[in-house]
Amino acid sequence: MVLIDTSVLIEYFRKQDKTKTFLYDLAGKHTEIYVSTISKFEIWVGNRPSHSAFWQNLFSTLKTLPFGDAEAEKAGDIQQTLLKTGQ
Repeated sequence: MVLIDTSVLIEYFRKQDKTKTFLYDLAGKHTEIYVSTISKFEIWVGNRPSHSAFWQNLFSTLKTLPFGDAEAEKAGDIQQTLLKTGQ
């Protein structure tokens, strides 16, 4: 399972040659690629109506992870651990 960030989505959107993107590379190596509801929100905030079909099509190929209280707490714990180890 891989969870991608908004920056990965934007890179995929912007590059003409999709085969030279990080998302394309991940798709060749992993069968389960997820996007969080937060990343979806960020995309829709910056979306233009002319790009909606692109995003709807892409999101239909990815699995979505919800982000609620439990996820926020776990993400905070992970971030603290990473910071303590200098990552």
